[in-house]
Amino acid sequence: MGALTNAFKAECIGQPVDKDSIYKFFIDRIRKNLHMSLCFSPVGEGLRVKARKFPGLVNSSVIDWFQKWPKEALLSVSKKFLDEMELGTDDVRNAIIRFMPESFDIVQKESDAIMQSEMRAVFTTPKSFIELLKLYKNKFGVKKNGIEENKEKYEVGVKLLEDIQTTVAELNVILEVKKVEVDAKKAEAEKIEAIVKVEKDKVEKESASAQVTLDGAKNLKEFIEKKKGQIEGDIAVAMPKVQETLVKLDNMDKKDVDFIKNLASPDDKIKQTVFVLMHLFTNVDLDSKVVSDAKGKIELTWPNAKKLINNPSKFVEDLKRYGKDEVRNNKVK
Repeated sequence: MGALTNAFKAECIGQPVDKDSIYKFFIDRIRKNLHMSLCFSPVGEGLRVKARKFPGLVNSSVIDWFQKWPKEALLSVSKKFLDEMELGTDDVRNAIIRFMPESFDIVQKESDAIMQSEMRAVFTTPKSFIELLKLYKNKFGVKKNGIEENKEKYEVGVKLLEDIQTTVAELNVILEVKKVEVDAKKAEAEKIEAIVKVEKDKVEKESASAQVTLDGAKNLKEFIEKKKGQIEGDIAVAMPKVQETLVKLDNMDKKDVDFIKNLASPDDKIKQTVFVLMHLFTNVDLDSKVVSDAKGKIELTWPNAKKLINNPSKFVEDLKRYGKDEVRNNKVK
């Protein structure tokens, strides 16, 4: 208050020094020296409504209309926002940086055309350009994350398919070996059958040669016992593989079945494997089963096969419960 009084005495010589005079001096000094800047955007109804409610904004102020940014300024802002983004090569990044001001300039030209034809102002401000850059960065980040996520899923799927193909190839090799062994056993069985038939004919035709028939029967018995021992040996060799298969079945995870179930179009090897399971689960007393038609036939299609494994947890449980006695001759081909 003392400094204001001294300033009043220095500038208003001869005037009475009282509170009213000093207050009027203070107000006049504020009006002379106080400057206020109000910034309004022409976009929307905001500026129009404020000018109508407060006419002093127009009548008692100096209006400075900011013109649109030149392309050089837009290019500089575009470079500042996009220069640090991973956009591939430098040529691609520079092309995108140059495209942003060009696209904004096209919008401004179209806005001018709308003003001339429709008499409606469509404003594009520098803030609109900055929002455009922010929107591009946001959409680019979302798309990039989506692509990386899909890429990771694809790589995992390819790895899983490769593992399945390797396993199927190994099973095919084992099946080929077993097929050769079965063919050999079948041929031996046919030979035995022929021998038995010949021996039977000899017995019927040569009833008088009892000793000869007895010797032949003895030799045949030894031959059968020998073959029986060989077959039992083969079974003993095969049993560890059967036990190994049972252990793998106990360790089976429903995620493996769930992955196969979600395949829209699996390869033929997967289809054939599931079709075999459909035959084994036809009309069994389990939750997971396939019901045949009146003629005892089932429809071997992938959509029908997916019904069998629709509930992976229940299917894995039923597969472990499936007994060897469930396998009948009419289910083995």
